[in-house]
Amino acid sequence: MYGYRARLGVIMPSVNTVIEPELTRWCPTGVSVHGVRLKRGGADTVEEIEKMNRGIEEAATLLKDARVNIVLYGCTGGSFYKGKDSDSEITKRVEAIVDIPVITASRAIKELLIANSIKKIAVATPYPQNLDDLLTQYLLGAGIEVVEVKGLGMASQDVGDLPSYASYRLARQLELGEAEAILISCTNFPSLETIPSLQRDTGLPVISSNSALMLSALATLGIDAEGSMPQEIAARWQVSKWRT
Repeated sequence: MYGYRARLGVIMPSVNTVIEPELTRWCPTGVSVHGVRLKRGGADTVEEIEKMNRGIEEAATLLKDARVNIVLYGCTGGSFYKGKDSDSEITKRVEAIVDIPVITASRAIKELLIANSIKKIAVATPYPQNLDDLLTQYLLGAGIEVVEVKGLGMASQDVGDLPSYASYRLARQLELGEAEAILISCTNFPSLETIPSLQRDTGLPVISSNSALMLSALATLGIDAEGSMPQEIAARWQVSKWRT
């Protein structure tokens, strides 16, 4: 049995079946993942996201009981849907209860892009058009231009059933143009096996919602990603503790 180093607490939608296994596979020795779910309805609307986020305080309380060392809000859309202030609002609500570091998926993505001086990206998502538009607006508010976004228009509960190559195929359909990186958005969109090959085949760094969360979490806790996340991922991204 390996020794305890850190526990990652994750708040996620009830339909998400991908974030826990992906983060677990990327964990260094002694780091573990502990999840709490928020009830998520079927429609990907602002109203349904609002309903889901009403459970944030209860979820944070449960993770505090588990004595986790950091809390990750593992829903990308749920932390960008209200624009540039969405992630800070969620962060404050959770921090008020747990009194430890809190990182949202959208914030982790934004910080990594800014820390690596990336201004233009291409984006692959499973989202319907309304969420693609909100993501584009959120990133633009951080000074990051989306040169193209392609979404699958899928319902949240169906995304986790996709094969791992679905994110690769979608990303390869992007017109990269002046893009400096590729983002695979959505913590329920399988991409763990996609990123290394996509980086090799496009020549661009690739970040996903889950890899951004893991890199940010480990950096915040002062834990080296070496030996856990594939070096094709970790070596392409300089992690900063930049915060808005």
